[in-house]
Amino acid sequence: MLSIRIEHSGEGKFLLLQVRDGGTGSVKFCLVSYEGLDYSEILAEYRGYEAGEDEKVTCLGGGVLGMYHKERRIVVCGKSAGYGKADTRMVKLILKHNFPRHSIKIYSSGIKYSIQNTSGSRFTNHL
Repeated sequence: MLSIRIEHSGEGKFLLLQVRDGGTGSVKFCLVSYEGLDYSEILAEYRGYEAGEDEKVTCLGGGVLGMYHKERRIVVCGKSAGYGKADTRMVKLILKHNFPRHSIKIYSSGIKYSIQNTSGSRFTNHL
């Protein structure tokens, strides 16, 4: 199963999580991003409030997510220093599943990337 929990517009950090049900053994992949939280805070928030008691949550990496709903555009780039880079194929699959009408652009490591929304705010990083 593919699920998503994004609680922001514009730029924010995200984690790709694997959640295994301890009772049934079923696995789901979740893309999680909470406004203003760092990677470790995202993981703690998900484990504390979203995951069930019998679920084992494993972090599979992270990055930066730009959500621009008015333009139907999503941008993914970067990586988490502590958790590494998320599998961009899985990230794109989850995003396409949940936002089929949005264009999705994934920037790989090794390039300069810049995310800009219509209000003019900008996030820039060098990988």
